[in-house]
Amino acid sequence: MTGSTPSFAAARLAEVEMSADPVRDLAALGAAYLANALENPDLYRVMFDAGFGLEDAGAADETLHRLVSAVERAKTDSRFRDEVDPLELATQSWTIGHGLASLVATGPLPQQTLAHGVPMLTALFTSAGDEPRRCRRSVERGWGKRLSADAPATPGPPDGSGKPRP
Repeated sequence: MTGSTPSFAAARLAEVEMSADPVRDLAALGAAYLANALENPDLYRVMFDAGFGLEDAGAADETLHRLVSAVERAKTDSRFRDEVDPLELATQSWTIGHGLASLVATGPLPQQTLAHGVPMLTALFTSAGDEPRRCRRSVERGWGKRLSADAPATPGPPDGSGKPRP
């Protein structure tokens, strides 16, 4: 199972069509990663379980490479400042998606928490030099397309309150 897990996630990201807007693409890649975790929470858990070996490290590298490429495109398009390190910004972006995936797909927070992805990615990308309103629109287009009404519902707290579990 472990050999197929990273490949499965990488295949999901490969489905994301690149557009003329690299910031939208960064958000869409993060949303695809998160959607995969929500649709396959058991596979997601295995992917990050230290008890299982990562048999397909190339798939994990490809995931990061797609993010780095989108950051490089954003720099070329003058959306991000020249001094932005593509690997660093891609890693920060992935960290946001991974954190949301961990807390919603396998953790204590309800699916409504996913709405925080847009302001977090917008803040990250504007700190890299993007214009705030343009950035927000790009992130909303990328994030919303993957995490809209067709995203699967994840179980909320047992009491149905919508509040995080203690």
